[in-house]
Formats: sequence, C-alpha cells, structure tokens
Amino acid sequence: MKILLLILAKYYKKYFNSIFVHRYLQLPNKILASSSVHWKDFQHLIAEIYASANEYKDLKEWIANCGLISTIHSNSAVTMNITHKVLRSQTTDTHMLIKYNPDKIIDARSVWHLDKESDDVFNLTGNLHLHSPLANYRNSELKCQLRLMTNWKFFGAANLDLDKRKYTSQLIGDLVRWKESKVEFNVTTPLEKFAFVRGRFGLSESNHHVVAELVTPNGPLGIEGLCQIFTAAYDFNVKLMVATPMEVLQKALMVAKLNRREADFRIGYNNITAGFLGTWHYHNITDFDYSYIILTPLEGFQECGVITKLVVTHTEREHMLNVDTEFSVRLAELKLGIMAKGGPKPPPVKIPPLKQGIIRSMTNDSELSEEEEEEEEDEEDEDSLYWRGELQVIVIRINENEI
Repeated sequence: MKILLLILAKYYKKYFNSIFVHRYLQLPNKILASSSVHWKDFQHLIAEIYASANEYKDLKEWIANCGLISTIHSNSAVTMNITHKVLRSQTTDTHMLIKYNPDKIIDARSVWHLDKESDDVFNLTGNLHLHSPLANYRNSELKCQLRLMTNWKFFGAANLDLDKRKYTSQLIGDLVRWKESKVEFNVTTPLEKFAFVRGRFGLSESNHHVVAELVTPNGPLGIEGLCQIFTAAYDFNVKLMVATPMEVLQKALMVAKLNRREADFRIGYNNITAGFLGTWHYHNITDFDYSYIILTPLEGFQECGVITKLVVTHTEREHMLNVDTEFSVRLAELKLGIMAKGGPKPPPVKIPPLKQGIIRSMTNDSELSEEEEEEEEDEEDEDSLYWRGELQVIVIRINENEI
C-alpha cells in the first residue's frame, strides 16, 4: 500500500499576510486532497475532494465528494456528491447532488439497464430524474427505450416531462432489406409551431412505393410515389406527391385509384384541388359506406357531395365496439348532417420500469419504497380504459365573408 502525504505552508505576512496550505493523500482505492488560502485575516478559500472506488461481488461503485467554501462570492459554500454504480455490466446508476447558496439543491439521477441477448438483439431502457431550483425546470423526467430485434428491426420511444410540459417521440424501423425498408417517427411537443412532427421514409420494391415525407403543422415536405397496376387489391393505384417550402410549388398531387369498392381521382396544385372520391360498400346494416365527393377549384364549390356511412366493428383485444358513422350533405358553403366516431384508442407508449431485483441491489430502502410506488401506479395504468369519442352536429355553415 502506497501512502503519499504532502503538507505545504507558506507565509507572506510581510507583504500579503497570506497562508497557503495543500494536502494530498493517496491510498490504493481512494484519494483525499484539500487546499486552502487565507489572507487579510478574514478572507479565505477552502477546497476539498474525496474519491474512492470499490468492487464487490457483482457491483462496482465509484464515489466522489467535493466542497468549496469561500468569502469572495455570494455562494459561500458549494458541495457536490457523485455516485456511480455498475451492476453485472448491465445496469448503471448515477446520482449527483449539488448544494449551494445555501439552500439551493440540484438533484439528478440516471438509471440505465441493458438486456442483451446478442450483439444484434438487445433492449435498453433509461430513466433520468432532475430536480433543480430553475423556474422552468424544477421537476424534470426523461424515460426512454431502444429495442433492437432480429433482422435489423428496431423500436424506440422517449417521454420527456419538463414541469408538466410533455414531449413524446416514437421510432419504428425495419432495415432487414434495403429494397424493403422503412423508418417512421412521430414527435409531439407543447410548442405551437411544432405541435407534431411526423416523418416517413421507406422503399418497397414489392409494392412499388417510395416515400420521404416530413409533416408539421405548417404542412408536408417531401416526395411520395406509388404505382400498382392490376394487383389483387386494386385495378390500379397510382400516386405522386411533391411538397416543397417554395411558394411557387408548395404542394403538387396526382392520385388515380380504382378497385371494386372505391375510386379516387384527384389532381392538386398548392391550395387548389380537383377530382372525385367515391366509396360504395355494403355488408350488412351495421357495415356500409356510400360516399361521393366532388372537388373543384371554383370558389364556393370546393367540396360537394353526400356521405352515408355506418361501420361498427368489434375489437378482440379490448372487447369493445368501434363506431364510425356520418350522414351528411355538402353543397358549396352549406353542410348539413351528423358525424360520430368512438371506440378504443391505443394507450400511450410506456417504457418498462427496472426490475425490482435490480433496484434492490442498487438502492437503499427509502429509494426502494418510491420505486415500488411508481411500479404500483404502472400496474394500475394497465387496467385503465383508453377510449376516444367525437360527435359533431352541423345544421348549416355559411362562409364568414358573406355574413
């Protein structure tokens, strides 16, 4: 065991009346160091640091504590404690605590767990909690997950909560074959200009489909091409869409689709669209759809048509009914009818919490009780009902310019 101890003091009383003291101690698994400066009888600056590394059966732990006391700044004392743990090379737990000014606290904790089946198949989950005195970041939480499956299929999700401002994101991809690949993502934010950001990027040789599209509240941006002729589902299904940020070409669209139960012929340029949409389908009294809509570039007659639709389906997973119905007539600026939609909706993306066995190995009893409470809340959410409903009754609608 090697021990190094160094104490150095210097006196300059004749000129500055100052004292410098430095200490350093090194052991096989820890380091202690301190330094202090005193001048003008009452002025001082003291800094200390302690660091250690310990290894147990399945756990590695690193600890670092440091402190600063000074008379030259309004923050007379600052302390920082950092703890980093690694359990079986699968789970990491990092905790940082900073105190200053003198009752201000920054508390951050990050926990990550890796379930690894092979180099190509793994599931990574992470949680980050932050408590700070900053006005807009007093309580922040980040949960994220990345799952890589066989054949280069992957799924990712992240939920960020900044003082009740929620950000969510989802990522789905399949890159097993370049000619049959896709990547899709969906981001929601509390910002009005970026309330949602959706992206689709894909290439399908079998479906003759290519898309690279980004959609925001301001509109789409990208290209999409589809060409299916004399297939099992369609007599023909052709689509070409180009959207750019240029005013001269904000959006150009051409659609030609026809099969036994629907027809869609549209052509559009910027805000002008012309064409015809039709659907004719009847299975029984609770499953029919007859819709015919004509789109024109004439002002006041942009959309005219009639819709009679009632589709009731039973969802096996939720054992609930999904209802989609509309009976309406549209003519110029007039619209008369009723529309209703209701049924189960997919629950929000949940990121699985860490297993209790892992938490017990890395936390104390007080922290464990908080984790158990969060897990109980997650179990209650599994039994929750996620349902959506929309009802719209329109008697008449007149263009506001004519009122």
